[in-house]
Amino acid sequence: MKTKKYLLVSLFLVLLFGSLVLPQRIEAVHMSEGMEIFSEQAELADVELTTVIGNVIKWVLGFLGLIATIIIIVGGFMWMTSGGDEEKINKAKKLMINGLIGLAIVLVAYIISNFVIDALTTEILVE
Repeated sequence: MKTKKYLLVSLFLVLLFGSLVLPQRIEAVHMSEGMEIFSEQAELADVELTTVIGNVIKWVLGFLGLIATIIIIVGGFMWMTSGGDEEKINKAKKLMINGLIGLAIVLVAYIISNFVIDALTTEILVE
């Protein structure tokens, strides 16, 4: 039973992280056209560093929030399938509490980082 569970979790994680790594779109272009497209897309002077950092932080915190939400759902599922066993119920409660604490930490980190990034971008724009 445990090996089946670990196999399913491993498969899910491989598919999740594999979909993040694989390219989403591949275009076949002529070499000269490809260089023109690359030179147009490579202009990073239009994007501010604080915007890029803010987007990365928001993406990471969003992913961590998703993980915390999944932990809470797993705890609820464990509680519902415990069959009245006090040990399983206590384990599920601890898991749900830890998920809520993690979600609160992610939310506070998001609020703080959003405030700091906004303060930095408005400071840059004012000067």
